[in-house]
Amino acid sequence: MAKDPALQAHLEWIGYVQPVGLVVSAPALLTAQAQVNRNIAPDHQKFLACLPRGKNDELIPQISDFAAFAQNVLGWEPADLDHDVAALEIPLPEYHESLRPTCAVPRFQPKDGETRWLMLVQALPSGTNLDRPLTGGDRKWQASPQAKFERLLRETEV
Repeated sequence: MAKDPALQAHLEWIGYVQPVGLVVSAPALLTAQAQVNRNIAPDHQKFLACLPRGKNDELIPQISDFAAFAQNVLGWEPADLDHDVAALEIPLPEYHESLRPTCAVPRFQPKDGETRWLMLVQALPSGTNLDRPLTGGDRKWQASPQAKFERLLRETEV
């Protein structure tokens, strides 16, 4: 019996997303007429165009301009990223530090009681270890960038 290529594509995709906890079934995807786009070359070229280049024109695997990446690769509009994030700053006087995102994605027409923000974005220097606590200087809160960002998300209710 011949294998249905659409079913195989969905099963392959499900194999990729299961480790992150997404629950979906191949029959549900087939019923919804979802299609796996195998022609990703144009999207990949847009992605590569966003990567910086080194001295010998080699690609450096980092996103140095998130706004350009979001617009050129993800298809976002400039208004989809708000860089005026002063209202999202969370002062931590006990640690002599403040938490704030680099930019935020506003929710389109938020309902009453919903936060205005859909997502916060934090740009960090290349090579930053997200799990290692930042130390040195006069830091009183030696927490990892991930822990700090999680607190920012909780405090801003995003």
